[in-house]
Amino acid sequence: MRASKNRVLLSMMAGCLLMTSVVVAQQGPTHHASSNVATTYGMTGQAEDQYVPQQPQTIYTNTNYQVVDPLAEAESAYPHQLNGQGTYSGFHGDQYDFGYQPSYSYQLCEPSYCPGLTCGQWFVTGWLDQGFTYNTDKPRSRTNGPLKFNDRSNEYQLNQIYLSMGRSVANSGCSWDVGGRVDLLYGSDYLWTSAIGLETHTTYASGLSSEDPSALPSQWNSNDGPRAGGTASRFGLAMPQLYAEMYIPVHCGLNIKAGHFYSIMGYESVMSPQNFFYSHSYTMMYGQPMTHTGILFSQRLTHRLTGIFGVTRGWDTWEDPNGKLSYLAGFRWNSWDRRTEFSWVAASGNETVTDKFGGTGNSTKDAIRSHYSMVLSHQLTPRLKLVAQHDLGYEKYAAYESIDYIPQFVNGHWYSVSGYAFYQLTEKLTFGIRGEWFRDVNSGRIYRDYPIRTVDNRTTTQLTDGSDYSQVTVGLNWKPYNCLVIRPEARWDWSGVCKVNTNGTPTGIDGMYNGKSQTTIALSTYITY
Repeated sequence: MRASKNRVLLSMMAGCLLMTSVVVAQQGPTHHASSNVATTYGMTGQAEDQYVPQQPQTIYTNTNYQVVDPLAEAESAYPHQLNGQGTYSGFHGDQYDFGYQPSYSYQLCEPSYCPGLTCGQWFVTGWLDQGFTYNTDKPRSRTNGPLKFNDRSNEYQLNQIYLSMGRSVANSGCSWDVGGRVDLLYGSDYLWTSAIGLETHTTYASGLSSEDPSALPSQWNSNDGPRAGGTASRFGLAMPQLYAEMYIPVHCGLNIKAGHFYSIMGYESVMSPQNFFYSHSYTMMYGQPMTHTGILFSQRLTHRLTGIFGVTRGWDTWEDPNGKLSYLAGFRWNSWDRRTEFSWVAASGNETVTDKFGGTGNSTKDAIRSHYSMVLSHQLTPRLKLVAQHDLGYEKYAAYESIDYIPQFVNGHWYSVSGYAFYQLTEKLTFGIRGEWFRDVNSGRIYRDYPIRTVDNRTTTQLTDGSDYSQVTVGLNWKPYNCLVIRPEARWDWSGVCKVNTNGTPTGIDGMYNGKSQTTIALSTYITY
């Protein structure tokens, strides 16, 4: 079994290497002689060759690499404020060159957003996201196994009524600039975007703490409802972003963001219009944070390379119960024609505060969680875009086992490989496919039912067996109108994780944890405003 899994892993790695070789092969100067090259002028005023896609132009297929680029957040989050050449029209007709050309986009403001309300750099925008997920297993729990966001089976979900407002900030030029942003989210997704100490309390009523905000009692919303084991309401309010931002004309440009903001790790986003699929990957749901609270520095080192450094209060926290700081660092790079982008971001800090033994103190005060995420995207043709992501994480004292009634800590680690392909069928219709393998050693990220192993008199009486999760998702994005996107999808999940007794008989929960597969079919739509 392990040999077959290793072969699967090697084949996936070989596929990533093949994609990388294709990317490298296309980065040479041969494009300069092509008719698809036009001359543009960048931040330095020097003439630059810029790849210009031929017809048919694409619609939104996640082609604008938005989530992992904090320096380009102004243009990625508020594309309605940009013109077709990737520049921001500021006061008095000033042009701030972001060093960014819309790669293969139908019109930078067209794919996901309607104009909204804008006045110069001030903006008010948002969307409404809703959907229905049918689970062929019809689980008694009415939950789709480990899936978040579209977590309810055979039930309508109003996921996001989203409002974003503030003042966008330039990230190049010779003048200082200041701004900020506040985002409000109402809907079923509040449960997965809450932060400890903001929307939730920092501890349970018993005084015990947790590093999972969805498990803690809410101080903004009802604690009575069908979710989180009967302790959370269907819908609620969250404030996933509240920050101030400043641009300083140092070297090629320095942006400083301070406050509460989305994580810059990974490819997928909490914000619905930035995702092709309605459901999310295991890596996004369990392998990386949703939000940070702290300060983030984004220094543009060259026209195509940005360095990133931040100090935060950890994963999904507003007020960190353990009082420890976490750190993140990384970089973002894009090719000369903007068709290829690569990012690598790492984070490390003391994240674990749960007393897994059930006492009253924090018995895991020395636990450290470290993690990195890397994403490579490439626009292979005007119709086809490929994305690959790899994550790896390690957490000290992630779980524990009971040996002759004596609890003993065990470390956890996780790693994953994900791949995406988006192909434009027509001007308004795009096909997408996503595949993923996620390994959660010692169940420190997903299952989290402790002790993971119980041994009495050298006899194992219960064991959490397995560590692998896989999923394949196929879907369409149909855009009949500028402000409306309809997203049907079908998803197949498999998990080898289950809890077994002395005889190896599964004793796990209802769902996909007994080594079974799960098939879900979803239809969602979002309307931007």
